[in-house]
Amino acid sequence: MFHRNNLSIRTAEVHRNFGNATTWEKTFEDHFRNFIKEINGYIFDSGVRCYASNQSVFDIVNVDYDLVYLDPPYLNQDGTNETSNYLKCYHFLEGLASFDEWPAMIDYDSINLRFRNINEYNHFKKETIYDTFDSLFKKFSKSIIVLSYKQGGTPSIETLMKIMKRYKNHVYTKSVPYAYALNGNNKNKRSREVIIIGK
Repeated sequence: MFHRNNLSIRTAEVHRNFGNATTWEKTFEDHFRNFIKEINGYIFDSGVRCYASNQSVFDIVNVDYDLVYLDPPYLNQDGTNETSNYLKCYHFLEGLASFDEWPAMIDYDSINLRFRNINEYNHFKKETIYDTFDSLFKKFSKSIIVLSYKQGGTPSIETLMKIMKRYKNHVYTKSVPYAYALNGNNKNKRSREVIIIGK
């Protein structure tokens, strides 16, 4: 949670029933090395040339993929969710990817040192969210589409399925309950992570 000031939570003398305290006590270097080791363990030679790119999904030209996995920003039903704009809340990772340009990208007058002009890059706004999903599904209509979403958002799961059916003959869902340690969702049995699959 690089976008939040967690020092008071970390240093408070309170009863803890989740594992973040142990995580906080490890150095960033320790975490980085452990995750790199884990990620490297998944690397294998498929015999096919692979590549990675750092660009917006809306700017990708080559869309000839077998499968496309989409994990878009999530909007609450009222359309106001702090995490709906990744550049606003999670730009630490974007900064690592664009390290040399990072100082010029930061708005130093903002509370959490967010990126400048972040709304220019946010396609997942309440006003345009339906058209955004339609354009994504259309763009990857030749691929199997796997969309990760959450029950209770905007658009609804049912609406997303209807939009996807414009481009896919077979659309179905798989879902599992989820819980986050810091927001009390573990008490809400209706909270579900949903995967929408279009073939």
